[in-house]
This record gives sequence, C-alpha cells and structure tokens, in this order.
Amino acid sequence: MLINMNKVPKWARATVVTAVASVALANAACTKGSAEAEQFRFDAHGGRYPQIFVYVGPGESQSDMQDEGYYIDGDTAQAICQQLGRTVTRHADQGETPGHSDEWVKVLGTPADGTYGYQFATEAYGGVVGGHTLKSC
Repeated sequence: MLINMNKVPKWARATVVTAVASVALANAACTKGSAEAEQFRFDAHGGRYPQIFVYVGPGESQSDMQDEGYYIDGDTAQAICQQLGRTVTRHADQGETPGHSDEWVKVLGTPADGTYGYQFATEAYGGVVGGHTLKSC
C-alpha cells in the first residue's frame, strides 16, 4: 500500500509513519531476525504441468481445500511458518516424481493468477530454500 504523505494532514503524519514502521517491524519478526526472509521454492517435480496450487489452509475442511491461485515451477514466496495438514501425493501418472507430504508452509506472496497475501503450500511440491526449519504456525 502506498501512502501519499502530501495528502496526509501534518498533524497525522507522525501516526502514519509510526504505523508503517510497526508493520515493517512485524514483518521483520517473521524472518527470525535475519536480514533476508526464508524462501519457499515451488517444484513441479518434472510433471507435465508447471502450475503448483496454493490453498486457504492445510486442513481437510472444504474451505481449506479452496485454491488461492498457483505459482509456476521455480517461483519463490516468503516462507512464514510450517505445520502438519492433509497429505498430498504427487501424480506419477502425470510424469511427477513419486512422493507425498503432510507438511505445509504458510507463504506470503503473489500467485501467478491471484492477489498478494498469505496462502498455504504443500511440501509435496516445494520446500524451504536451504532446507531450513521454520517455526510452527
């Protein structure tokens, strides 16, 4: 969100700057104090389709299984935290390397066909760059 400070009354500018700084500090806390945020890299595992879907949540509920868009093989998004969820199995019949995972990572980014925000990505189709362990969600 961009804020045109010329349109903010002078008496309110300190509040706006404080709010923006608070958001920046909160985002920095998600990176475990490092200068760079952990990244999740999407991997289609050689399948015929390069799109990897992301979801509202990692659970079995109808709302969790609603997709929030997709990333393309090789894309990255900021990795926030991880948790267990529904098991996802890769599709060997579509050329994907066999495998499965019940590990999910909450990511922050912009899917190819979605809007900027939080989504959940399965580790069956990607992983945290460098293999780092994230905090639990």
